[in-house]
Amino acid sequence: MLTLGQLFTPVTEEQALETLLEFLSGLGFQATSWQDGSIQRTLIQGTAALYSGITVVVSDIARAPFPQYARGDYQNELGERVFDLERVAATATQGTFTLTLSAAAAPASWADGELVFADASESPANSFRNAGADSINPGQTIEISVVAEAPGEDGNIPNSTTLYLWTPITGLSAANPAPTGQSTWITAQGQDQESNARYAERMTLRWARLSAGTEGAYRGYALEALPALTRVIATQGAAEGTVRVIGATAVGGLTSGQIDAIDDFLRGVTDGQSRRPINDVLTVESAVVRTTPALSLTVTAESQVAGDVSANVEAALVALFGSLPIGGEKIAPDPSGYVREARMYGAIMAVSGVLNVTGVPSDILLGALEVYSPAISVTVVET
Repeated sequence: MLTLGQLFTPVTEEQALETLLEFLSGLGFQATSWQDGSIQRTLIQGTAALYSGITVVVSDIARAPFPQYARGDYQNELGERVFDLERVAATATQGTFTLTLSAAAAPASWADGELVFADASESPANSFRNAGADSINPGQTIEISVVAEAPGEDGNIPNSTTLYLWTPITGLSAANPAPTGQSTWITAQGQDQESNARYAERMTLRWARLSAGTEGAYRGYALEALPALTRVIATQGAAEGTVRVIGATAVGGLTSGQIDAIDDFLRGVTDGQSRRPINDVLTVESAVVRTTPALSLTVTAESQVAGDVSANVEAALVALFGSLPIGGEKIAPDPSGYVREARMYGAIMAVSGVLNVTGVPSDILLGALEVYSPAISVTVVET
């Protein structure tokens, strides 16, 4: 009889082929001497591929009833039909670009979606279109609203990124500085499709929401209120009856607008449905963002991929830090939470082309309400 763990784990084509060859050899066939391309070897490889594909389907079906193990369409069906929860779809970045027309150029105008901008800092490039018709006179600078053509977090490019205008308008240039009084050009962050892990967590917390005011209920409602929220805890405040909901996104703490969105949803301001007991004194807060120690790394990499290594290492570390729970990783019986040196080293060494790294700090102790989001600099040494 197969265990649940065995049903969960599909057999690879290589494993299936090895098993078939051993079986045939045991029957007296010279299976290991069959050459690639021979009729016998081709039939065996085809059988192995077919068997492997069947075990993948069996694995998906076996995982389907369990929120934390279900994948893809199976998890979507489970969430929608059993838990009455839909996976959060990806959304496109929205923001403001600044356009300048040279004094020697002719006046220009455009229709909604006619202007196409490209971000040269990524490969493939992120692209954006204007939202709404507008016009500009020679020597004038104006602000326009733009929307990323593809949904997802990739559209959340930094301020003052080099931009190229694909639409041919002579003398017109584009930039994305933060508008006066703002910290970013972005007005609505792009969001990737909800991950399997986050979707599974919301399903699990669906049961906690049947009783108002529990730790699980507050966490579940907070995740529903803000798609960008990836980490959240709910804890009792210093005074009796006070509740603190503390959250973070994959890239750090919460903005004031994100805090307000969660707070309004929990209090019922959003839709008139209060989600807290009337006696609970509620506060929504951002996790404390720990920025020290900053990371200054020296990475040895293969020369053919060295040009991409710096950005890939930084992305790997940002993803790692964004996946850690508030308060860091805990290993019993130690109640303290850490950013583990081994995790950082492992994330860096998993980047394609990386051969070695120095400068990785020892385990970093985090406070109970802290997340780690340091400045990262990477020096690449080619070999």
